Amino acid sequence: MKLIMIAHGKLASSMMESVSMILGPIENHVCAIDFETSDSFEHLSKKLEEQLEDEMNLVFCDLKGGTPFNTAFLLRKNYPIKIVCGMNLGMLLEYILLTLQTDTLPALSVARDAGTKSIEIFDLE
Repeated sequence: MKLIMIAHGKLASSMMESVSMILGPIENHVCAIDFETSDSFEHLSKKLEEQLEDEMNLVFCDLKGGTPFNTAFLLRKNYPIKIVCGMNLGMLLEYILLTLQTDTLPALSVARDAGTKSIEIFDLE
């Protein structure tokens, strides 16, 4: 099982850095792929494909319908990939921590629920 973060700009590597700051080193379990403005769709596809394995790959991406999502979605034809879009730090922390603790792939609803729970509105009025 491989966990991959892929996103526009430097978001994926920034998320990786933030998760590592809180959980400690995770590079052996998670990788980050940035979609730079100079990257073509083909180049991004190649970067992602280099990280994919023949066993299950879990891809966290920033935005449904964006180029990182579309790239992962199209590669599902050749690799076993599950995609979670709308990644945020709360989602990543809870899911990665649970994965490291159990050494198994938790249900994807854990990621979705953690991401949703981490969003709150505080109205100061």
